[in-house]
Amino acid sequence: MLNPSSYVLSTFLVFMYLWTASVVNYAQTFIISQITCHWYYHRHDTTPRVRNPTLTSFRHAFTTSFGSICFASLVYSILRLAQFVLRQSTKVDPFSSFRPPKKDSRDTLFVAAAQQANQGHQLLRWHFGRVEQDG
Repeated sequence: MLNPSSYVLSTFLVFMYLWTASVVNYAQTFIISQITCHWYYHRHDTTPRVRNPTLTSFRHAFTTSFGSICFASLVYSILRLAQFVLRQSTKVDPFSSFRPPKKDSRDTLFVAAAQQANQGHQLLRWHFGRVEQDG
């Protein structure tokens, strides 16, 4: 039997791992999107406004926008931690995720996907019907 404080420590370490990984992921996404935006909007300029857009994007990510990146990562990590704790608390068999699916699960998945597609189709028809009425 493990000490109850080890569960708290392991939960904290999982949370810190998720948060750190999310910060790195969001910073990478921010930098790549800012470089892409700079290229898209300034690709036809004869004189570049920024000498090194990669370095500028990196500087913006870790100075001006670092708080926003960390906050978004914090919210995401809290949700992921809650999901992790719920999954761990409902697990009975550690190898339950490795069991082959039931025979009818493929049919159930197909029916669910068809229902989702039908709802999406109805939503699009409703939206475009509203656009045609307004236009």
